[in-house]
Amino acid sequence: MVIAFDRQWEEKNNTEYKHYIKNLEKLNDRFKNDINISIIYDRNMLTGYKDSPIDLDKEIFLKLFKERVRL
Repeated sequence: MVIAFDRQWEEKNNTEYKHYIKNLEKLNDRFKNDINISIIYDRNMLTGYKDSPIDLDKEIFLKLFKERVRL
């Protein structure tokens, strides 16, 4: 399963970011024994605050997809 949530944080390591990571960890813990999970994670801040990976152009989406994190 590929998960691609909106970027719900303005700065890395702020409260929103930590909440986002915690929710992803919970999701992984819930399904890790049943399916393979990867996350489209905008670690280079290519999208804007509250943008989803598909809100911008195809090139940015494909870059984010190639850099996804496999859990």
